Amino acid sequence: MIEARVSAYTLDATETIGRVISVERTKADGSAWAVRCDGSCLRVIGGWCYEPMPSSRTDKFLAKHRFASAEAAIAAAQEAIQRWAAEMAKQKEAARGRTST
Repeated sequence: MIEARVSAYTLDATETIGRVISVERTKADGSAWAVRCDGSCLRVIGGWCYEPMPSSRTDKFLAKHRFASAEAAIAAAQEAIQRWAAEMAKQKEAARGRTST
């Protein structure tokens, strides 16, 4: 019998930030997970950066941009969505203030 395993999760944040975030297993044993959005990936310490082609990803890059479990990756993605939404709201408020004067 073939064992079914989850290899990816999708966080649909289109209503809050207009984006879909994916959490993808990057090692067969499930020991590394990436959080990706529009060609960027989330750092373990937070913040997004461009994700290079697989052949250009160094061990240092992987250490900074891979989560040890799906749960950790999903939690980080949810926090990133909240920060992104807050930043978007802040920008809208600032824009509203500039246009009302």
